[in-house]
Amino acid sequence: MASLLTYLFIFSVFYTASSQDLLLDSLSLKYSDISDLDPLSLDLDIPACPSYTCKRKDQSFTKKTCIFYSADDDTFYVDKCADKTFSLCNPTQSLVNSTCTIPQRTVIPLSWPGEKCHNASDCTTGCIACKMGFCIAQPEGSGCTSSMECNAGLFCSIPTGGTGACAPQIPVGGVGCTSDYDCVNGAGCNITTPNSASATNVCIQYYTLKPHEIVSSCVSNSNLLCSSGICKTQSGISYCSNSLASENSNIPNTCQRGSVCSSIADNFFTTPFALTGPCQCGLNSNGTAYCPIFPGDAPYLEFINQSKKGYNSTDIAKCHTLRRYTYQCREQHWDKKNYDKLQYYFTYVNHYPVVQESPECVVKMYQSDYYQAKLEYNDEFGSATAIGVSIVLALIAG
Repeated sequence: MASLLTYLFIFSVFYTASSQDLLLDSLSLKYSDISDLDPLSLDLDIPACPSYTCKRKDQSFTKKTCIFYSADDDTFYVDKCADKTFSLCNPTQSLVNSTCTIPQRTVIPLSWPGEKCHNASDCTTGCIACKMGFCIAQPEGSGCTSSMECNAGLFCSIPTGGTGACAPQIPVGGVGCTSDYDCVNGAGCNITTPNSASATNVCIQYYTLKPHEIVSSCVSNSNLLCSSGICKTQSGISYCSNSLASENSNIPNTCQRGSVCSSIADNFFTTPFALTGPCQCGLNSNGTAYCPIFPGDAPYLEFINQSKKGYNSTDIAKCHTLRRYTYQCREQHWDKKNYDKLQYYFTYVNHYPVVQESPECVVKMYQSDYYQAKLEYNDEFGSATAIGVSIVLALIAG
């Protein structure tokens, strides 16, 4: 069963890391069970956080320098790259200057079945053609050895000792799945009694198992089948957990670099279950460190709600089963407004401690994915809000 955190994301400064394919539900967050916390592992004697701010008008950088580190005040000063050729600034994690470089050519990933194409060369292995602007693979009933060879809406069903064939994905409530990819794209495979003759492999809608219901697996305290997205294994059995918000509900919470932040606890378990996450330096002008966001906090809940909305949409069915978590297919098939909202909350939750009180020039340089997602989100929802206000004012005036 898919974990919310198993499908990892490239940015690893926070908690964990993964592939550039922007697996939308694989937040780069990796929390720890508070029962695993070793107080002796904490290091509160490390230096304070540096500061980040925009270049001052009275400063002059050497050619191609885009980020200047001043040891005098432990501050990074940020400026954009003015050269059209050397137009990319790659910030480093070290206390040194960064210089403008030539951007590498963007490699356009190949499309999977159900994704857009101009010709067959745009499609990945397993596709047989580009037809009417979309990559296609083998139709229902065709022989297969992997789901990669089957069209969107199908998976490769391989009976024990038999030959595989492309078959319709198993609907919600259907049995016989062996992995999430056998189920429709809005559902995952739940095995409540593994290694048992009475095991029933059922396709369950994502985010629908209530707190303390049994779930088939719990990787990094996460499972997409749980309504909260989080879980805990106790005595060999995994259970969904309550949504665990920050221990101090007045977010964002400042903290001491080197310390650990905690969530509230779920007392259903023999040992109360709470999550911890490392205190992290923010990219702000005050050198302030912040706690991460937790799964029960408002921004995280917004992300879950929007992710759930995507899985409940009919558009997700247009994606190939192996591409249900990726951005490329969702962006092509889901309406822009909903997609932009999902991207915004995805990047905001991922970068939450870092972007608090961060100047725009710094966010644009260090967290460009969040900066762009925020622009797109504000364009969509800011304009809608403005239109709504105008209508209300017009009605009042009338």
